[in-house]
Amino acid sequence: MQAEYDIFSLDNEFIENPDTHVLTWIGTKGSRIKRLWYPKTALAILDFTKHNKFSVIGNGSNVLLGNLDHCLISTKSLQGIQFDKDKVIAGAGVNNLHLVQACLKYGLCGFEFLYTIPGTIGGAAAMNAGAHGHEVKDYIHSVEYVKNGEISLIARDQIQFDYRWSQFLNSGVVTRVLLNLSKANPEKVVQYSNYVNTKQPRDFTLGSTFKNPKTLTSNNSTGFKALRAWELLEKCNECELSSANAYFSKLHRNFIINSGTATTIEVYQLINKARQAVLRHTGILLENEVQLLGEFETKSPRYMGRSRGA
Repeated sequence: MQAEYDIFSLDNEFIENPDTHVLTWIGTKGSRIKRLWYPKTALAILDFTKHNKFSVIGNGSNVLLGNLDHCLISTKSLQGIQFDKDKVIAGAGVNNLHLVQACLKYGLCGFEFLYTIPGTIGGAAAMNAGAHGHEVKDYIHSVEYVKNGEISLIARDQIQFDYRWSQFLNSGVVTRVLLNLSKANPEKVVQYSNYVNTKQPRDFTLGSTFKNPKTLTSNNSTGFKALRAWELLEKCNECELSSANAYFSKLHRNFIINSGTATTIEVYQLINKARQAVLRHTGILLENEVQLLGEFETKSPRYMGRSRGA
């Protein structure tokens, strides 16, 4: 190995009944989790997951966290960045911004777009995160993950990816990600950062709430163009895009903002209200990009959400 950068580490500890609002960017309150765990190694995860029910979260930047009656595994302690010629090996809990910074220091990168995605590299790989016309899948060499009592290293050509999805989503625990490196372009980081800072809200948000639909729309000048979720949300009334303590941002309509006191259930209901509003106005039913992690208690029967968070 030619170089190594340790960004930070957390204690390998279990926390009973943790304070949940600090675990996600949206910062909603009102959820209950039985136990939170910060494992430091894939071997520890292997042993634990053989015998226990679990869910997984990374940086919580694209997650709405509901109730869990089992252990929530945080990957934040799976740290370490190592360089081996034209590849970088990163622990699943490494922050995307820190990873890009380390790569630029090393002199190779190629995936500068990750600088503006506020999650972990493990979460980015699991949901095939993307921005500025790029997706993580195009830079992955292989992924190490724990599933069914085994630690596996899977090559890129053996991994199934789709738009904001991979076979790792809701399945096992990604522990390390190996990415291919190419010539670094620091100017891209500046360019992407300037765009995000002026076009997207950054605090107390879920990130992109809905996926862009695969439906095409007619355009007289260019033939057909892909629809964007934010464009469909723009067709809704303001009351359909807000609640008492949360709202879809006018800066970017696909981002929900917590005004400071929103509960998890309030935001969950706002997501569903906006989806139904878009359906009424456009005939298109949007699919969640935000990960619904856990159970959400409402007046209707409880809804079981996804089992992984970015």
